[in-house]
Amino acid sequence: GDRDPQHSWKHVLDGSEANILGGPTNSLKLGCDCLGEIKYFDITYINFKGQPVTVENGICMHEEDTGIQWKHRDAHSDVSEVRRGRRLVVSSFSTVGNYDYGWYWHLHLDGEIELEVKLTGILSAGGILQGGVSDPQFQTLVAPGITAPVHQHLFCVRLDWNLDGGPNSLEESNIEALPVSAENPDGTQ
Repeated sequence: GDRDPQHSWKHVLDGSEANILGGPTNSLKLGCDCLGEIKYFDITYINFKGQPVTVENGICMHEEDTGIQWKHRDAHSDVSEVRRGRRLVVSSFSTVGNYDYGWYWHLHLDGEIELEVKLTGILSAGGILQGGVSDPQFQTLVAPGITAPVHQHLFCVRLDWNLDGGPNSLEESNIEALPVSAENPDGTQ
């Protein structure tokens, strides 16, 4: 971050400081934020006075085509089959200061769960004196006399695997070829 007093105080270290799914949550609009066959969900959060506040259409759920998921052509019968990939998208947008964060959870047919975070908004610009020099280690000159702080956005999430209320498991398989030997001379087994 920029050590300029105009920006040095900005350091949201945890999304809960900004209450990402609460007051900053945007009300989504049909055809603008979400496309296709859509189901909207209102969210209710507790404000700083302990009162419930509802954001209409705070979450959007829809399905998207992801291209070809599986295809095969049988050379003997010359018959081709193809299956299109689909994903369920659960999304919301939050505005925190000068940033707008788009949160997109993608649930794929093969079980993959993917989080995509889109950052948009406007620069948190600052000024320097006419003829002044920006400090490139902490700020970038974006126009004459205007700088923007150098910074980064990091996101971590935790998924609760207690799905369906019972004992579940997550398994990872790593396939490795057997070493080259007399029984496996080409290393293909």
